[in-house]
Amino acid sequence: MSKFILGVIITLVVLILGSLGIAMLGFIPTNANAPPPRWERRLANAAVDASMERHAPRLTNPVAPTDQNGMPAWDKTLSEQDIWKITSLLSHLDKLPPAVQDYYQKNFGVSPQPETKEPLKKADHD
Repeated sequence: MSKFILGVIITLVVLILGSLGIAMLGFIPTNANAPPPRWERRLANAAVDASMERHAPRLTNPVAPTDQNGMPAWDKTLSEQDIWKITSLLSHLDKLPPAVQDYYQKNFGVSPQPETKEPLKKADHD
């Protein structure tokens, strides 16, 4: 049994040192315009998903859902307040006041009600 555990430890050490050697010898592309490898995208998406699940539920929107807090004017950059206004609008599309729904229908010819779509699966991130 001890030989088996020793074999597992040696295998892990060889894999770690081999990966480090590949990285240190410059075999992994680091240029900014190269598309990331699939494993990197998966790792990054998994990290983002885990972070959102851990931190997002604690956030509360400081902007009340009123007629004045619909879509803000676009500029080169958005303030944090403007970002929260966009978030408020998008998260309340199904609960817009009648005046806002009428304005949207008259100006754009469609209802602001969002389409119902199936939730994304983790595999859809790739």
